[in-house]
Amino acid sequence: MSLFTAFLNTLLLSFFELIYLVGILVAVGMVIGVIERYSNRYLIKAFGPRGLYLTAWIGTPIHEIGHLIQCFIWGHRVTRVKLLQFGHPNGVLGYVEHQYNKNSIY
Repeated sequence: MSLFTAFLNTLLLSFFELIYLVGILVAVGMVIGVIERYSNRYLIKAFGPRGLYLTAWIGTPIHEIGHLIQCFIWGHRVTRVKLLQFGHPNGVLGYVEHQYNKNSIY
């Protein structure tokens, strides 16, 4: 086997492994998206438009705390945090505003 053929085989194998990895992640994400859509639809059907708040009151703060922790890990300066809010015109339930630290390598 020539060096060129070995290089091509390695390149091809790496490409297919990358496609498998990314493909699995995309497929799982799509399945989770479909499940989310159905669960939201059933919550709204059972409890009305405010039915989503039943899960948002615990899920949104946990999600935003995850963002907050990442900001501290990567050295970002946190300027504002809202763990849970209702009635925002854009439907935003929570957020973490931060600024990038220019001295950080990340």
